[in-house]
Amino acid sequence: MKKSITFIMIMIMCMVVNIVKGQPDWWNDRVNQGQILSTTVEPESSLMATVGNGYASYVVGGDFIYIGGIFNGPELSIKNVSHRAAFPNYQNIVVENSDVKLEYAGLDIENATYTRVFSFASSPSVTVEQVFYASQTDRNTLIQEITIDNTNGDGSFVLQLNNPTDLEVSDDLEIEVVYSDDTATQYLACIKQPEVNFTTCAAVTTATLNGTVEVSAGQKYTVYYVTAFYSNLEDSTGNNDLISVCAGIFKQIYSEIDQMLQIHKDAWAHLWQSDSSSTPPAICSGSKNYAFQSIVGMAEFWASRVLFDTDTQQYVINGVIPPDEYAIGVNNSVYTNVVASIALEWAIEAAQLIGKTESIPAGLWQTIADNIKIPFDSVNQRHPEYDGYKGQTIKQADVILLGFPLMYNMTPEVRQNDLAYYETVTNSQGPAMTHSMYTIGWLELGNTTKASESWPLSYANAQQPFKIWTETPTGGCVNFITGAGGWLQALLFGYGGLRIHQDQYYFYSPQLPPNTTSLKIRGFSYNSATFNMYWDDASVEIELTSPVSIHFFNLEYDGSVQRLHLNQPLKFDLGEFAITPII
Repeated sequence: MKKSITFIMIMIMCMVVNIVKGQPDWWNDRVNQGQILSTTVEPESSLMATVGNGYASYVVGGDFIYIGGIFNGPELSIKNVSHRAAFPNYQNIVVENSDVKLEYAGLDIENATYTRVFSFASSPSVTVEQVFYASQTDRNTLIQEITIDNTNGDGSFVLQLNNPTDLEVSDDLEIEVVYSDDTATQYLACIKQPEVNFTTCAAVTTATLNGTVEVSAGQKYTVYYVTAFYSNLEDSTGNNDLISVCAGIFKQIYSEIDQMLQIHKDAWAHLWQSDSSSTPPAICSGSKNYAFQSIVGMAEFWASRVLFDTDTQQYVINGVIPPDEYAIGVNNSVYTNVVASIALEWAIEAAQLIGKTESIPAGLWQTIADNIKIPFDSVNQRHPEYDGYKGQTIKQADVILLGFPLMYNMTPEVRQNDLAYYETVTNSQGPAMTHSMYTIGWLELGNTTKASESWPLSYANAQQPFKIWTETPTGGCVNFITGAGGWLQALLFGYGGLRIHQDQYYFYSPQLPPNTTSLKIRGFSYNSATFNMYWDDASVEIELTSPVSIHFFNLEYDGSVQRLHLNQPLKFDLGEFAITPII
């Protein structure tokens, strides 16, 4: 009987420990809601999560931090081309207790933080939580919070910390220790090789790492590690004392350090709730001339690249690398020439909109756009990739981009022939966005069977557990945003069926990805308004979700036209429809 009681007591103790150490319900709930990407085993460093705020960024556990605008290396060089300067990772703090165990870790997408939770075999009642983030409100600062919870302990606990990165060495920077004490260390880091004739320098003020933190029984304690940066690129006031400015930023953060994480989360909550996809500033602010100059600049470039072929009476563009990066120095890439034609016509249209047609050679540009060579095989009813193309293996989507995103005018037969032919000659180990474009193309033609073959390949390069995209399924460039962007386009423009036209958002009949019963896209933007779109295999629902001050909107479907009103969803049978602004 005594043995049974002992066994029961041990089981109860194990259950208590598991409750303490296991992933808490709130964490699991947020994982299930897609707000946290969680793991119990962190991947190799190249596939670890990134912490950043658009100014300062680093890979968790990596040796380097990168900050905006600071590059090392000459402007023109083959062997040592200019690149982002690598600062030592002052935030690369690791727990070094011999009995430490990572219980779980995760990237909080909603709050832009990375968290690790540890347990210790010799102190089973102790947990340590390590939170990394780049401040959303104070861009020059990176912050780390380490909380030691010994409230249930019966003795003091000593946490051992270390930073394995050499903080005074960089291949890109000359680093000088300006000042150091038990609280903070200050560095001045200057690039070794300027791009031009300006040497970029940055001051760094970072918390000095204390190797041990002791917490008494019954106590809970948080230690904060802040790193602040300030470069001479930001020195608009003419104050060259970078060290003192940086130290001031550091002190300001510490003056409210116990509130910084909540301030950071609140800022992200505001960002998620705002319309982050509004009209570009150049147009929103009324700077039409600036936008127009950019458009005209593109047209001038393409007009300068064409040659007139007197034999064919066509304009040609020679010596290019098209989207297919295996094809180097080819002539008359069909994709390139279509883009050139679009750019020229866009500039003419922009000039007409703002009354500046006299400022451009509109007649010449229209002639070039109308007569530029667009390679076409009339026998096989498809587009050759370039002059002389004979079926060579291609790296990635190229010709099929004519249908989307360029929406180049062609018959369904030609569109299908392009898709079918180039699918057979494309490198199967190429970049993921290729499969996204095939998914969109096949869905556009109503071939859901072919689309379902391409669809899973479009996200096969998203590596677990943090969905870090690689260029190919086996590696290549890491954080391959082109692949992620392609997958999102396959979802919105493929299964969602969206096509953006000058006067409306048109949707050919939305469809569902394999093994999906319904889909909802929240917050897509159009003319300063936002919308939600929900569909299943029978119906579609559209909702206007933001106040409209410039336009009203009509929903056109099945021969019917209805006004969209704020927060009043309209539901209709699955099929083609359009959202049209009323000026």
